[in-house]
Amino acid sequence: MPGLTGLLARSNLRQTKQVILSGLASSRRKSLKAPALQV
Repeated sequence: MPGLTGLLARSNLRQTKQVILSGLASSRRKSLKAPALQV
């Protein structure tokens, strides 16, 4: 069933994108909260 695997791959890509984006956002927040000495 190529259609089913395609749907699964698409949903997996969407999930990984969300995870990566949320990770970037959290790291950005951490860097904003971090002291200016780190920059």
